[in-house]
Amino acid sequence: GNSGYAAISPDNRWLATGSWPQPGVNVWDVRTGEQVGNTLPTSNSGHPTFSPDGRWLVIGSGDGYQFYHTDGWKPAHRVPRTDCGHFPGPAAFTPDGKTAAVWTRPGQVSLIDPADGSELAVLPVTARSDSIDTQGELRFTPDGRKLVVVADARRIQVWNVAALREQLAAVDLDW
Repeated sequence: GNSGYAAISPDNRWLATGSWPQPGVNVWDVRTGEQVGNTLPTSNSGHPTFSPDGRWLVIGSGDGYQFYHTDGWKPAHRVPRTDCGHFPGPAAFTPDGKTAAVWTRPGQVSLIDPADGSELAVLPVTARSDSIDTQGELRFTPDGRKLVVVADARRIQVWNVAALREQLAAVDLDW
């Protein structure tokens, strides 16, 4: 059967929807119920996520994450995904919107700078053997200090991103 993905912008102005197994993501004006512009293209199903400041809509599909400016819906940068099949990829943002977490390959979550798509860090995700984890849920804690990764619906990993940054800063590698 079909299943859907939806995201609402922080100001409640936009609703972005994607569905499995259809490609494309539609953006709707919540007040009028009208579709905004054309369907945003994806190679396969797209999983939309808005940034906390509402500046970005990121759509994760099987082959990558495409960032769109919500002011005009123009495509910006793209973060590729490798060996992730055709499953859409969820994304998560820190509450300040300065970091995004995305699945870039099986067993690997990358921390990305939403401003330009550059990779800040790579976090290995422990999964059961022969699992192709490319789409588990990602969530930052409300204070933005930790990233929770749910892999293969059985394993939960918690990354202390704040401590990681402090350790990197000690050797001049902080992002």
